[in-house]
Amino acid sequence: MNSSQQTQFHAGRPPDAEQTGRRGLYDWRASLILAVACAALLPHRASAQQSVVISPVTINYWVGANTTNILGVGSNSVAISGATTNLVNLAASGPATVGEVLTPTVMTTGTTNLGVALSVTNLSAGATTINLSGNGGAAYSTNVNLFVVPQWVATNSGSIGNWSNGTNWSTGVAPGLNDSVYLENQAIASFTNTVDSTRAIQALIFIGDADDNLASGAFTQIPTGVTLSVVGTNGFAIANKSNNSSRPQYAFYGGGALVISNTSANFSINDGSSGSSTRLTTVNMSGLSNFVAKVSRFGAGDATLSAQGLQGGGLATLSLARTNLITTTWSDDYTALNFQNAFNAGNNGEMAGGSVVSFLNLGFTNGIYTDSIGVGRSHLQGSSGVGETLRFLTTITNSGAPVASVYIRGTNGSRMPLLAVGVDSGSANSTKNTIGLVNLLGGNVDMLVDQIWLGRNRTNTVAPTDSGGLNFDNGTVSANTIRAGYMEYTNAATVKGTIQVGTNGLLNVANFLELGHTPADPAGAFALSEVLAYGQLTVGGGGTARLNNVIVGAVSTNNTITVNTAGTLVISNTIASSAASLGTLTLGAANLTFFVNAGVTNAFVTNLVTSATCTINIASLSGFTSYPATNILIAYQTPAAHTLGIGKLPPGFNNLQIVDDPASLTIRLIINTNQPKHLAWRGGANSQWDHASLNWLDTNSLAVTKFTDGDIVSFDDTIGVSTNITIAENVNPGQSGTGIYVTGSTNQFTFNNSSSGVIGSCALLESGSSTLEIDHWHPIAGERRA
Repeated sequence: MNSSQQTQFHAGRPPDAEQTGRRGLYDWRASLILAVACAALLPHRASAQQSVVISPVTINYWVGANTTNILGVGSNSVAISGATTNLVNLAASGPATVGEVLTPTVMTTGTTNLGVALSVTNLSAGATTINLSGNGGAAYSTNVNLFVVPQWVATNSGSIGNWSNGTNWSTGVAPGLNDSVYLENQAIASFTNTVDSTRAIQALIFIGDADDNLASGAFTQIPTGVTLSVVGTNGFAIANKSNNSSRPQYAFYGGGALVISNTSANFSINDGSSGSSTRLTTVNMSGLSNFVAKVSRFGAGDATLSAQGLQGGGLATLSLARTNLITTTWSDDYTALNFQNAFNAGNNGEMAGGSVVSFLNLGFTNGIYTDSIGVGRSHLQGSSGVGETLRFLTTITNSGAPVASVYIRGTNGSRMPLLAVGVDSGSANSTKNTIGLVNLLGGNVDMLVDQIWLGRNRTNTVAPTDSGGLNFDNGTVSANTIRAGYMEYTNAATVKGTIQVGTNGLLNVANFLELGHTPADPAGAFALSEVLAYGQLTVGGGGTARLNNVIVGAVSTNNTITVNTAGTLVISNTIASSAASLGTLTLGAANLTFFVNAGVTNAFVTNLVTSATCTINIASLSGFTSYPATNILIAYQTPAAHTLGIGKLPPGFNNLQIVDDPASLTIRLIINTNQPKHLAWRGGANSQWDHASLNWLDTNSLAVTKFTDGDIVSFDDTIGVSTNITIAENVNPGQSGTGIYVTGSTNQFTFNNSSSGVIGSCALLESGSSTLEIDHWHPIAGERRA
């Protein structure tokens, strides 16, 4: 419903910002719900005057021409204010063949439920209105619309009929350009309506309560060469009529096309169930060749877009067609307490929420141009930790050789402003979970977005879980900002966000990835709640994450980054800070790339875990005025042994080493500009391996020299050399290729030390029949190892 329509339908009440702005859609709750507010001024005010406002939630009602139908009762909790006993009489009036029943018919102050039931008998096609009024202590009047349109009547179980056959319609005539079409799914077995020729209509509305246990439903066939176009402002809607225990099924199939094309219209699929674990509306378009929607908003299970019918949770599973092009024109203020997305998969609004898992399944080829996407929004709590999921249809996923794809951009083709997954919003008190997942594994992804929010709480929540996830493995997700685990408000909520980048996936973050955002709380009143916020990034084998900055919440502690074997993590600036460190950085046999600036630590972590040798690449060095130089790459807090090695070096540098310094709990980069020397042990000065003693022979210049970190050393059968060698201080042989060679058959070498020094990480090659003994005093465990 667009803004101009809402203003028209509320001719009896002054329009406010909520009605006339772009966010003017109501939180739809029942077939027809009236919010009646009666405000009385205090008795001592001489000018005290009672007032009443009637605000219908559902604006449009649909019924078949020349049929008898009952539009179910809608009800809602209504707050009435004012210290008065004056009665307000409520009434509804319309055409003579429409019966209206209001419950209650009289109100004063307090809180009550108001319901309206309409019974319609043999109205001719056309549009009419139902007037809703309050009179007595105060007066007010407003209208809702009743559309009387051609209704499909060939709904007997197993029936099949063509749209062009007038006998299949309640008007006796096939619908044309000026008609909206109404189909009611009450059958206990399937019926099929076939759009047998290309045609355009104003609106396509499906309402029904068929409890078909997913075995049957209302099937719409659009054959090859046929296009069904919906061009009016009332768009496309599927909803329940009055039974919240039903599970209606709808299917669209054939080689033709369904086109919804009006930028003031909405595409809406909803269900009336509020708490069932198994019952929801299912709409399957996977057998349809082409689907095009150019609308204001697109919603599958979005309670804020509810059409006629009982309103429960935003529960629906939609499988899109094989080829889909979806464009929306809606935009909103995403800083507002209760914002709405232009494209939504699962949003319960302020409803109680159902405990059922629902899906929006993408087809083979999908183009989505929208201002924002919401997945698993407010109160969409799902079941067993799984909520609404946006994914490729599981029967077409193939991570090794993907055949499905999705292309996501903003409405004008640039960056989409927002992807909101597992994001709660609203101002009412809430205890319900909000869970969403974008799982695009097994297909190609091309997403360009400004902000991604994964798991965000609302104000006024009490102990729910708000969780959002993003998984993909082929293609690129490029974002300016990602907030994973976004505790925006100081309240008791667990907020968590997860990201999984799989094989052939590339995650680009231009500004920052924030893990476990926590709000300012100077008094520490919400410290116990703030530790419940966390974000986690996993980069799988063959996947790549390129991040400018990683920041973490001030008091969040469970934030992690894991880079598995063959995964790649590139950090342009820094990970975390000395004030708020990353909880755990886990590295397999992976690739980690840093851009190194003098005096700047690249990563601050509490726990650094290396399960295999991780290669650290140095993309660039800047700010260094003299060499040799040392810079901290990683500062960690928990003592542990690490296996790290040097990888690619920046142009102009050929002698860099990675050193784990357990004394300072840092991983350091040692920078030399000279070529590493090839040295042979001679021990002419003493038996100590250090940086000062002239114990080495430069095999190129044949000069006696000292050892410098990065040099490549060898131990051979030269007669008379000392073979019991003390490691007097930390020494770091070359890490590019082999750093230590031990050759020969005569000299038996022993590397020995106390707690004074260790040999840094490098490759050691021993050849020949001689033995090598390494007696190593381990500075962490404090034990002697051989």
